[in-house]
Amino acid sequence: MNLPPLQFREVDGDYPILIDGREDLGKEGNLEVGRRLASEGYFEAAGFTLMQGRAFARTDTTGSSGVAIVNAAAARTFWPGGSPLGERIKPGGRESNLDWVEVVGIVSDTKVTVDQDAIPMLYLPLR
Repeated sequence: MNLPPLQFREVDGDYPILIDGREDLGKEGNLEVGRRLASEGYFEAAGFTLMQGRAFARTDTTGSSGVAIVNAAAARTFWPGGSPLGERIKPGGRESNLDWVEVVGIVSDTKVTVDQDAIPMLYLPLR
């Protein structure tokens, strides 16, 4: 398996999410993305480009408002012709007990594996 740096297992793109106001999309209202946890500085260290919004900050913790970052593939797929900044996502999908999070940034795509195109990705703060 050819994995990119700092990745320990393959991302399958089967993590369910729900987009606020878009419950009619996907099976049972859920859409599917790859999911990663990331800390402040991760995107810069891994060579991602911050395309819009902001990256994670040290203050993005469990005690603060929930935030998320998506990649360009997710923005193109789920918000064609628009921007996901400020949109709300429920990680884990409709049946999840996780809180809604706000999209605060968009980062460039990266291949999950050498032989696979970029897939829609959701990044959540590690803290």
